[in-house]
Amino acid sequence: MRNLVGGRDRFDIYKVNFAAASSFRATLRGLSANADLALLNSAGQVVKQSRRRGNANEVIATNVEAGIYYVRVAGSKTPTRFSLGLSAIASPDNNNTLEQAPFLGSLSGTKSFTGFVGRNDTDDFFRFDLAINRDVALSLTSLTGDANVALLDLNGTVIQNSSAGGAIVDQISQSLPTGTYFVRVTPGAGGNASYRLDLSADLQTPDLSAIGFQQSIQALSTVSGSLSDSDTLNPLRFGSYADDYLLNGITAGQSVQINLNSSDFDTYLQLVNNATGEEISFNDDANSSLNSELSFTAEAGITYRVRVTSYGAADTGNYTLTTSPASQSIGASAERTGSLSNTDSNNPLLTGRFFDDYRLTGATVGQEIRIDLESSFDNYLQLVNADTGQLIAFDDDTSEVNTNAQLIFTVAAGTNYLIRATSFTVGATGNYTLRTRPNIDAIAVNQSITSSLDVFDPSNSLRSGSYAEDYLLTGVTAGQPVRVNLDADFDTYLQLVNAATGALIDYNDDANGTFDSELTFTAQAGIQYILRASSFDSGVTGAFTLTTSGGVQTTDIGPTATVNGSLSTTDPDNPLRQGRYFDEYRLTGATAGQTIRINLGSEGFDTYLQLVDGGTGQEISFNDDANETLNSELSFVVQAGIDYRIRVTSFDSSEVGSYVLTTAGPPSGGGGSGGNSWIPANITDAQLQSAIASLSADNELSRNDMIAIFRNAGSDDGIVNTAEQTDLRTLVNNAPRFNMRDYVQYLSGQVANGISTNMAATTLEGLIGRHFLGTVTPTNSFNNATFTHTVVQGSLFGSTGSPRIDDIDQGGLGDCAFLAALGSVLNVRPNAIRDMLIDNGDNTYTVRFYSATNNNGTTAPDPRAEYVTVDRRLATSSNGRLLFANGGNLASNSANILWAPLVERAYAQWREFRENRNGYNLIGNGDLSYRPMTYITGRASTANAVTQVSFASIQAALAAGRPVAAGGATQDSTFIYGRHAYSVVAAFTNGAGQQIIRVRNPHGVDGLAPSGDPNDGFIDLTYSQYVSVFGLTHYEVG
Repeated sequence: MRNLVGGRDRFDIYKVNFAAASSFRATLRGLSANADLALLNSAGQVVKQSRRRGNANEVIATNVEAGIYYVRVAGSKTPTRFSLGLSAIASPDNNNTLEQAPFLGSLSGTKSFTGFVGRNDTDDFFRFDLAINRDVALSLTSLTGDANVALLDLNGTVIQNSSAGGAIVDQISQSLPTGTYFVRVTPGAGGNASYRLDLSADLQTPDLSAIGFQQSIQALSTVSGSLSDSDTLNPLRFGSYADDYLLNGITAGQSVQINLNSSDFDTYLQLVNNATGEEISFNDDANSSLNSELSFTAEAGITYRVRVTSYGAADTGNYTLTTSPASQSIGASAERTGSLSNTDSNNPLLTGRFFDDYRLTGATVGQEIRIDLESSFDNYLQLVNADTGQLIAFDDDTSEVNTNAQLIFTVAAGTNYLIRATSFTVGATGNYTLRTRPNIDAIAVNQSITSSLDVFDPSNSLRSGSYAEDYLLTGVTAGQPVRVNLDADFDTYLQLVNAATGALIDYNDDANGTFDSELTFTAQAGIQYILRASSFDSGVTGAFTLTTSGGVQTTDIGPTATVNGSLSTTDPDNPLRQGRYFDEYRLTGATAGQTIRINLGSEGFDTYLQLVDGGTGQEISFNDDANETLNSELSFVVQAGIDYRIRVTSFDSSEVGSYVLTTAGPPSGGGGSGGNSWIPANITDAQLQSAIASLSADNELSRNDMIAIFRNAGSDDGIVNTAEQTDLRTLVNNAPRFNMRDYVQYLSGQVANGISTNMAATTLEGLIGRHFLGTVTPTNSFNNATFTHTVVQGSLFGSTGSPRIDDIDQGGLGDCAFLAALGSVLNVRPNAIRDMLIDNGDNTYTVRFYSATNNNGTTAPDPRAEYVTVDRRLATSSNGRLLFANGGNLASNSANILWAPLVERAYAQWREFRENRNGYNLIGNGDLSYRPMTYITGRASTANAVTQVSFASIQAALAAGRPVAAGGATQDSTFIYGRHAYSVVAAFTNGAGQQIIRVRNPHGVDGLAPSGDPNDGFIDLTYSQYVSVFGLTHYEVG
C-alpha cells in the first residue's frame, strides 16, 4: 500500500488482525525523507520497531500471537511518500497430534475456540470427556476459507465428519455415551482458513414417562422402597436402577432437606427438574457414610423429582427416603441464637409447638456432648435421629430448677443427630440461645492431670487410628502465654484444638529429642481451647501426664524503674521466638502520649527486647543490638487502650543469664526539655547540632524531620563533607534516642550509608527522593515492552477505608504468585496489609517487606523489616490506562483504589533495589507463592505437594490466621488455569457433607468456567477436585 506521511501528518496507523500465531514481516520502502516503522500490540505498546536514519528502508520481522495489532508509520518534519508491505505466515500450533491435543475437561454446556489451519498447520486436535451420556454438537463457523471438522473416538477412529466445502459452516450432531473423544479440524481444498469451533454437550433428556412415579412424596414425610432389576435404568447414571418421587407440598423459598438411607447398597441421591429431566443437584456418601443427603431452596416455577439410585451399577436393595425442613448446622462446641415464631414449622414430635432444627457436625464417635437451651419462654429440648426422625432424648426444666433445658449424650456410630429447639407450651414463641460443647474434663492453667489412653477412648478425628482424651483449658486470659507438656512411656502426640470449630490450631511430637510432646501458644481473645492427648502411632494405649503452665508470672513495672532478673531453663518458651526462654513485665502507671524508653542489658547473653500487646499476644516492636552492642533498647509513645507487656528474651536459642531491665522517659540528650548534652558531645557540625536539637524538641525525629536534617547537610557549601557524613551516620545509629520509628530509621540508614565523601548536595537530594519520596520508579519496561509511569488519581482504600480482597485485580504482569500471596494474607490477617502501608500524607507511601532466604522449599525469614517508598506514579499505556494491577482502569479515574497497584509497584521496586535487575521482570515472570508470602509477613512459609496437605491442615491453618495459597497446575482444568496461583480463602463442609476448598483467582474473575458469580473470582472446589487440579499448597508455617 502507498501513502504520504510527515509534516502535519505525523503518523499513519494500520490495524492488523492475526487469526493465529504467525511469522510477520513489514517493509517500508520508497522513502525520500526519514520515517520510522513500528509494530504495536492492542494496548498500544511497542512490540518491535525499526528506526534507521535518513531515507533508508525500514524492516520488521518477528513472531506474533493471535490478536489485534497496529502498524505505525511515523514521519518527520519533511513529508515523504512510502510503500508499505505486510506479510504473515501462520505458525504451526502445538495441538497437531492426538497426543498434543489440549484437554477441555468434562464437556457440559458450550465451549468455543478460534484457530487456524493451512499449509503449515494441517491438523488441530481437541480432547474432551463425557461424564454421562450426552447429545454433542460441533460447528465450524467464521471461516475465512475451506476447513473440515471430524469427531473421533478414543482410538482416533472417525465417528462422524463434515466437509461442506468452501467457507460454508460445518456441523456435526451425535448422541454419545460416557467416554473420551477428540475433535479434528483440517484445511480443505482452499489451503488456509481461520475458524471458530463451538462444542456443546446437552443432557440426553430422558423419557420421563419411562421412569414413571412410584408415588409422590410430601415435604416432612418418610417413605420406604426398594431398588430392583425390574426398575428402569437411570438415564443420568449409567447402569444404575432408579425410583422417582414427585415432591409435593413445598412453596417457593422453602428450604428442604432430603435423606436417603440404605443398609443394602451405596446410595446416590439426585434432585431432578421434572420438566427437563436435568439434574439440579446430587449427593453421595453424606457425613462419611454410604447414605446420601442434600439440601436445597425451592424456586418458583420448578417441579422437583427426587431420584433414588445407587452409586454402583445394578445395585439393588431396600431404602428409606425422608424429606424435612433443611436444618442449620451447629458444631460440637458452638453457640447459636434464634427465635421461634408462628412462621416456623409445626413440631411432628410435639403437636402444636413450633421448632427449629440444628444438624450436629464435628462430633466424633464416643464423644460426650452437652447441649444447653436458654430462652425467654419455657423451652423444650429434643435430640432427634436425623435419618429416621425418631426421638432419641429430650429435656425440660433443667434439674427441675428453671424453664431452660439441658441434655448430655454420647455420640454413637452411624447416627446423625438433629438438635431441636422447641417449647413446652403450645404456640409459645420468643428468642433462645443454643449451646453445645464437649462434656469433657477441664484442666486449668498451672495444673497437672494423670490419666491413660485405652480402647474405650474415642478415636482421634484429627489423627486417624489413634485414641484421644480431650481436656477443656480453663483459667486462661487473652494474651497469656501457655505451655503444655504431654509425657508418657509411649510416643505421644499433643494437639491444640479450637473448641468451637474442632479445627486443629497446633500440634507437637517428639519435643526436645524425646518421645514426649510440648507446645507453647499465646491465648487469643474469643477462642476456647481443647488440649488433646493422643499417640503418634495407631492403636497405642498407656498412662500419660498432661501438664499446663501459665507461661510466665507477669511482674508489674512502672514507667521509671529498674529490675534485676535472670533467664533460666525453668522459664517458658517464647511463643514469638521459638526455642528462647523469656520473662514478661506488665507496664503500669504510664499515660497516653507519654514516651517510654526501655533498655535491656546483660553480660551473660545476647539480649532481645520485645514490646507485646497483652490483649492479642502480637509483637508491637522489638530491638536487638542497640548502639552496636549486644544489649537492646527501644522507645515508644504510649497509646490509650493497649496493655503493654515488656518481654525479656535472647537472640539465640536456649540462652540463660542475668539481666538488667530499665524503663525511663525520653533519653537524656535526645532532645526535648531534658537537655541536649548528647548532641554536642556526638555531633560535630554546628549547623547539624542546631537542626537536630530543634527538630527533636518534641522527643521524636519523624520522617519529615530526617528529610530536613539530610537537606541541612551540605546546604552551606553545596557538598556533604566528611564531618557531616560521619554525623549523619552517628545520628542514625542512635535512632532509639530520638524515638525514631522503625521505617524512618531504615530509610535514614539507606540515605546515610549511601552518602559518599564530599557528595554534592544535589546528589544527596536524589538519595532522599529515592528512599523517602518515591522519585525513582522500577525500570520502565517489562520483557522488552516499554511504558511510562503516570500519576494516578484515586484513593488508597476506597469508600470502605480498608483493603479488600476484591481490590486485587491482576493485569498484564505475570505476578500471580505475589498477588495470590497478598490476597491470602489479607484474607486471614487484614491488619497485616494495613500495617505494611504507611500513608506519608504527601502523596507518597512507604511499604514494608521482609527479606528471606529459600531453603529446599521453605523460606527462612529475616526479622529485619525493609522499607521502600513509592509515589502515585504507576505503569500506564500510551492511552492512559493502568497496565498491571487493576489493569485497564484510566489513570485519571478518581474512583481508582490504589493500595494493590501501589504495593505491586513497591514490590517490583524493592526487588530491583535489592537485586539490581529489572523489577517488573523479576516479579512478572512467575514465582511460587510461599516466597512472596514471607516477604509480606516476615514469617516462615513453605510449599508442599497438595496430596501432602490434608483438608484438615488447610482448615486448621486458616482458622489459626495462617495464609494459604495454591498453584502449580501444569494445564488448564474445568475451573482452574494451569501455571497460575490462587489464594485459598476458606475450607468448610457444605450442607451435602462435601469438603469444600474456596479459592480466589487474583485476576478477579472466575475465568475458565463460572462458579457462582463469574465476576468475583471465587471458585468452590471439592477437596478431591482441589487435589486433582493443583500441584502445590503454599502456607505459612505454624
